[in-house]
Amino acid sequence: MLSIQSVRKELQGEIDALIRSSRDAKRREQLSFVFKGAGTKNPTWGSLARGSLVLLLSSSGAGRLLLARSVELSHHASLIVDDQIDKAVIRRGIAAFWVGYSPEECILFSHYLVSIAIRDLVAFDRNYESSGNAPAYALQAVQQMANVELEATQSPIDSLETYLSRARRKTGSLYRLVGKLAALIPATRITDVVSAVTALEKIGIARQMLDDFDDATLGGENNVFVSRKAEEENRTRSIYQLLRHGFTLSQLRDLHEQYTHDGIQMLRDSLCDTPETPIILELCEQVCLGSGAATAKSPR
Repeated sequence: MLSIQSVRKELQGEIDALIRSSRDAKRREQLSFVFKGAGTKNPTWGSLARGSLVLLLSSSGAGRLLLARSVELSHHASLIVDDQIDKAVIRRGIAAFWVGYSPEECILFSHYLVSIAIRDLVAFDRNYESSGNAPAYALQAVQQMANVELEATQSPIDSLETYLSRARRKTGSLYRLVGKLAALIPATRITDVVSAVTALEKIGIARQMLDDFDDATLGGENNVFVSRKAEEENRTRSIYQLLRHGFTLSQLRDLHEQYTHDGIQMLRDSLCDTPETPIILELCEQVCLGSGAATAKSPR
């Protein structure tokens, strides 16, 4: 029976096969570290939400696993770089990649993941006559994410418009990629590609907002300035910068709720009416709300 968990396990199996297929022992170790964590008893795969959505939206068909895997490779490439830039030392309960290895190795391995993702997408185009669209879509998303990271190091957020623009080009671009790739499979469950891609972008923005809420060490409902320590910890955080410009957490949470509602409603309208549609929408709710609440967070 199709479920979020069964689709996730299918994707886990595909990534595990990729890890085993690597001839380089160091690369096998690093792939396993990024996707499964340091231990082998209870691997911490993360949510695999983006790749799972590709599988759910594309229904069936040859090549769908290549597309799903490529999205996860691109996502994890961005995560390990994000952690290094943010100097985050923990990811999913263990040392971040740049801590476990080195900042230099982090850059090299990020490039390695992106190269595999592009290789998968080129293979998809070659084998399933996709006219070169798959790699082009992915490169556009990766470029936008890289541009946002560079922009964030050069200038702080100075307005809500700047914040939303960065969220759209960072996490939103990866969820747009999910819709574009899933639409390439003939058995796609998407009936209106433009609306579905726009909806997934909104879902991506909601996800970014959730991550930003949870990344901030908040000292009160609308106050990250409760102590000098809290202020220092949050100085570079997106939510802190918005609160500095007069917004309240209540206003920002209302905006998060709006993006969540609008994205899921628009996606519902752009899909075929099938028994699988509720599963797709349930996964999107998990993406936007974490473990069922806007204050909870599922593994990225």
